This record gives sequence, structure tokens and C-alpha cells, in this order.
Amino acid sequence: IDSSLELLFVKQLALVRAKLLKDDLGDVERVVSTLDDAAEAARRPGADWESSSETAAAAAISREVRSRQAKVADVAAKAQKQQQAYLQVFQLYQAQIAQLKQAVGEQPATLQMSYRVPDTDLALSASRSDDRTTLSLTCVPDDSAPLLGPQGFVRGVTPLDLGLTLNLNI
Repeated sequence: IDSSLELLFVKQLALVRAKLLKDDLGDVERVVSTLDDAAEAARRPGADWESSSETAAAAAISREVRSRQAKVADVAAKAQKQQQAYLQVFQLYQAQIAQLKQAVGEQPATLQMSYRVPDTDLALSASRSDDRTTLSLTCVPDDSAPLLGPQGFVRGVTPLDLGLTLNLNI
């Protein structure tokens, strides 16, 4: 009977240890004292059952967790420092770019491209300047209308002479 009670004692300590480690991982002293108190409360009077292995295991796990938490905090602090350093460098570069723009006279660089679709009256164009992008779709009038001679003049404004432009600013 004593061996089965001792087995229940060990199982109860294991459950207490699991609960303690789940709830309070970082405080080694609290884990050890709570586990010792639970062992004393669960131990049959006069029994020489040992709880030191459970206590030692809980203390080792708690120390390991505290050590890993310290390492995680250290890595997080280093990452924060590195991010601050990158941010300072980025801000420095932004300030230098602003100074260069001011020295040049605020003449922003512009990139422009256009493409006229063959055998159609459609033209696509795109431009990029500072932080603004413009896309244009244009229906241009027929370039050969003046070559039609006097009839083109007599007829007046025709659909071939009108254009349509659609601009999208992104």
C-alpha cells in the first residue's frame, strides 16, 4: 500500500510542478518553495518519500526558462538598437537628399515615356516626378487630315480633328 501511495505522491508532485511551471516560469525560488510546501502537504506522516528530484527538475527548468527569457530580451534590445541605428542613417540620407535638392534649385528629376499604338489613334504616356506618377491614355487626331487638301478645310472640324485625353495621377 505504501508504494502505491508513494506513486500517487510522485504523480501529485508532477502535476503541481507542471502547474507551477505553466503559471510562474521565471521565479525559481517561488517554484521551489511552492513545490516543497506541496510535497510536505501531500506526504504521509512518517513516510520518507523524496521530493528532491521533482524540486530539482522544476528548479532546473525554471532557471533554463529564465535564462532563455534573458537571452530573448537581450536579442530584442540589440534589434531595437540596430533599428535605431538604421533609422538614424536613413534620416541622415533624407536630410542630405533634401540639401542636394535645395542646392540644385528644386528642379526634380522627371522620367517620361510614351508609346503610340501602331495603326490606331491611341497613345499611352507615363511620367514620374518626385512622388507623383501620371498615366495618360490619349486619342489623338489623325495626322494625315491636312494632307486631304481643300476638302478638309471646307468640311470644317471633323471627328478626325478631335482628341480625347484621360489622365490618372497615382
